[in-house]
Amino acid sequence: TFSSNFTPLTSTNFNENKEFSYSSLKKYHACPFSYFVNYILKDNYFEDTIFTKFGKLAHEILAHIYEDNFDFDKTTNDKINKFEFTNKEKILLKRFLFEVKETSKKILEHKNKMSLKKAYSELDLKYVIDVNFNNGENIENKKIKIGGRLDRLIETQDDGLYVIDYKTGNE
Repeated sequence: TFSSNFTPLTSTNFNENKEFSYSSLKKYHACPFSYFVNYILKDNYFEDTIFTKFGKLAHEILAHIYEDNFDFDKTTNDKINKFEFTNKEKILLKRFLFEVKETSKKILEHKNKMSLKKAYSELDLKYVIDVNFNNGENIENKKIKIGGRLDRLIETQDDGLYVIDYKTGNE
C-alpha cells in the first residue's frame, strides 16, 4: 500500500536486506509515490528517448577512453551500430558526437597528466554501513546496504581516487 505522507527511514520500516542506491534515495526524497511505483511495485516501464540513447552511446564510447591507443572515431563507429536513430535524431547526433569528442579530448589531456595506477569502467559498488538515523535513533546490530554503479573510478600512483559520473542530461 502507499501513503502520501513522507516517512523517513526508521527502525519500524527499515528492512535489513534492502539495498539502496543514490538514485533510489534521491527518488524517494523527491517523490515517495514515484519511489513506490518504481522500487516497490517495480512498474518502471522505461521508454528510450533521444536523451537516453545519446547518454547510453556516450557511456559506451567513454567506457574505453582509458584503454591504451583509444581512438574516438573507431570506438564510435564500433558502438553506434547498437542503436537505432530516427532521421531527426541523426541530425542532432552529429553535433552530440562532436561534443562528446571534445569532452574526450579534455579527459585524455587530464589522463596524460595523471600517474594512473588503474582505471575501472562501469564499476558496481556495494557498501555496508552501520545505521544511525538523523533523529538520533540507533538501530542495534543493523546495517544498511548502499549500492550503485560508478561510470569511472581512477586510482593514481599516489593513492588518489577519482570518481567520475558522466552526464548528458540536465543534472
